[in-house]
Amino acid sequence: MNQRLREIINELKSTRRVYTDADFARIVNSTRSEISLMLSGKRPVSKRVVNELLTNFPEINEEWLWTGEGEMLKNVALAENHAVALAADEIRENRIN
Repeated sequence: MNQRLREIINELKSTRRVYTDADFARIVNSTRSEISLMLSGKRPVSKRVVNELLTNFPEINEEWLWTGEGEMLKNVALAENHAVALAADEIRENRIN
């Protein structure tokens, strides 16, 4: 699963959903060092990180994440809708702050 986590982060970077591993760590309520240990295989990917990942990126196929079977993304349209919703939230937050 550690390699699949790397693939997810790379996908999220390519679509500019995150820019760095530290961005990803923040979104999944983790630390950069914890994510680094998971990516290097020195620590298994925690259920907590998986749950946060699936909550924040619902387009990720849970079966693929756990088993490697199927496609990484459930549905491209769902991914685009979620990205638009996140952008709208960020705009609202910036206007409020």
